[in-house]
Amino acid sequence: MNWLAKVGGPTGSQPPDFGPGQTASGPVLRAVVAADEAALGRFFARLSLQSRYERFFSGIITVPDETLRAFARADQVDHVALVALEGGQIVADGRLVHDGTGEAEIAVVVSDAFQGRGIGRRMVGALIEQARARGWTHIRADFLSENRRMIGLLRDAGFAISRDAHSAVFGHGALSLAGAGEPTVPPPARNPVTMEFAQAPSALTKEESA
Repeated sequence: MNWLAKVGGPTGSQPPDFGPGQTASGPVLRAVVAADEAALGRFFARLSLQSRYERFFSGIITVPDETLRAFARADQVDHVALVALEGGQIVADGRLVHDGTGEAEIAVVVSDAFQGRGIGRRMVGALIEQARARGWTHIRADFLSENRRMIGLLRDAGFAISRDAHSAVFGHGALSLAGAGEPTVPPPARNPVTMEFAQAPSALTKEESA
């Protein structure tokens, strides 16, 4: 569970071409690049203990260096990773990891000081569109069952909610992407320029207290 904490891509991978886009009001969303490793470390360090627990399902104090390296080197093909930037610092991190069968797991965490501003919804909307563009057919989300607000966000986005069959601590969300199945953009896009998003469709967030 929550294997998103351990995945990464090959060193030197370039971010995909997400489209031209324009800077939207509020934080800018862009693809993660290898140079973000130190900034990602600072971002996770700024999270409250509760937010880190909700993201990693453990009470870690410091995110391990190997995890940060993997996060910064997402291949942007089967591991799509985005950050939101405000004032030059990362205020949110979002990831979508494909398992090779058409299903992907989503995870988003927003800095405590920036929660409740719709950043998670924008980011997850962008990730859902990336999944759809790649022809992926399902997205799943794992969450702590006590997080009632997140459950509401999942339901509002169309996710089917279920309890874990083996533990009352966890719950799951599942979203079927109607009409997906054939990629509409080349999955291994290799544009070295990181593009900004204009705006993303309203969706949900796994770890955001919106």
